[in-house]
Amino acid sequence: MPIRPLVLGLLLVSLSACAEGSSPSTTETSVSIDTTTSLVAAEGPPPTTPSFGPVSVELSEDGRYLVDSGGRALYLFVLDDQRVSTCQGVCAEVWPPFMGTPVAGQGVDGTHLGSAERRGGGIQVTYAGQPLYFYAEDSAGETTGHGFNDFWFLVDPAGGPLSG
Repeated sequence: MPIRPLVLGLLLVSLSACAEGSSPSTTETSVSIDTTTSLVAAEGPPPTTPSFGPVSVELSEDGRYLVDSGGRALYLFVLDDQRVSTCQGVCAEVWPPFMGTPVAGQGVDGTHLGSAERRGGGIQVTYAGQPLYFYAEDSAGETTGHGFNDFWFLVDPAGGPLSG
């Protein structure tokens, strides 16, 4: 599936926004696109993606990874701290947080499932302490965000980034 120009632009901005991070007391994030243009994204409540079924495990050529009840791949962001999301604003538009009540399905360690309050409001699902996200360009069964710029990875059943 070709990436549309707008989405490509958001991806580039989101990488910058996600890589730079910001302090928890910041209420807006300024992301420099080039020397003459900047984008300011107000931090409000993140897009909601509630789950009404269990988190389970799928198998790909790269290995086993977590999915939501609809079969959408779940990702972690390596720059996040334990239970603290650093993906806010524009970043959260491209990498929407997994919001809802976590329920363990087949192959998932229920003791690893948890939740954390997001800075802009709402409760984000965590696994082994890592905040979980979707990739906006993925549909059920797709894993196109895996390895994105060496920051975003599928989540293996042990709670780490899927290597492979």
